[in-house]
Amino acid sequence: MVAKQTLNRPEARFRSRAAGVGWLAVALILCAWIDTALAGKGGPGSEPESAFGWMPVSASEPVIPLPGSGAWSGVASATNVETPAERGRADREWAHRERADEEERADPERVDQGERADRERADRERADRERAAQERAAQERAAQEWAAQERAGRDTTVFLYGARWTDNRWVDILRGQTEFDDSYLGAVGVAQTLRRFSEDLLLEAEVSLVRHWGEQDHFELNGALNLRWSRFPWDRWVDTSFAYGLGPSYAFTEPAVEARPDRPASRGLVFMVTELTFAPPQADGRWAGLLRIHHRSGAFDLVSEASGSNFIATGIRYHY
Repeated sequence: MVAKQTLNRPEARFRSRAAGVGWLAVALILCAWIDTALAGKGGPGSEPESAFGWMPVSASEPVIPLPGSGAWSGVASATNVETPAERGRADREWAHRERADEEERADPERVDQGERADRERADRERADRERAAQERAAQERAAQEWAAQERAGRDTTVFLYGARWTDNRWVDILRGQTEFDDSYLGAVGVAQTLRRFSEDLLLEAEVSLVRHWGEQDHFELNGALNLRWSRFPWDRWVDTSFAYGLGPSYAFTEPAVEARPDRPASRGLVFMVTELTFAPPQADGRWAGLLRIHHRSGAFDLVSEASGSNFIATGIRYHY
């Protein structure tokens, strides 16, 4: 019985030591696993640190702490402790978010500086163009007003024109149906403004002396009261006026071109003026060209049974 117990003591001691070594290995493996899990909180791009502070830890190469190194005492508290690296990273993220919020509040549209500069330059150029157009329009209006005032202050006009006889009626001439014959005239006259009904409508009186040559050779004296209108849509390109008037006409000899087999010529007839004047815009308003129908008639036999005559004239007018 004694011998049996002596033989079993070494075996018992071996089993006891083997069990202790096994439990020690299990404890070391468990500590290494906890340390690696806690060190994985470092995030991407950062080197994990050991939760026990004794050496760096790599997730791919776990390090098993040695007994007595101090790592065992940190296992219990490591799961609830924030490392200095984590606190610094959190502070940097918070500061970055604050700066972004401030920039967004200061510039809600978050427009790029280059785009803003291009847009401001385009706005300035557009404003310059609009201002230049307004200045040009104001200058044109001022010039037109000045010319109108100048014309309004000039109540006297002299004119002269040359004309050629046509055997067509006055209405046919307005339709563009004109055939000329070899009878001519030259006229010089003066017109005086009698009354202005508005800036664009006035009443004027004119007197003219006419010299005929060609198929007839004599002098003629005419007078008329004319209504003149001086505003048209195209005045900014061609300053235009239109006049129509009636008055007496006296020929110093019987006009040859007005004699008809059934209607003898008459020295005294009705004188009718139909005239258009043209002048450059923004000019001083003194000079103008004219296109006129110089017409004599019996006024539908009210004055005379003579047939009358029509001359198509071109000339100039001068205001002073």
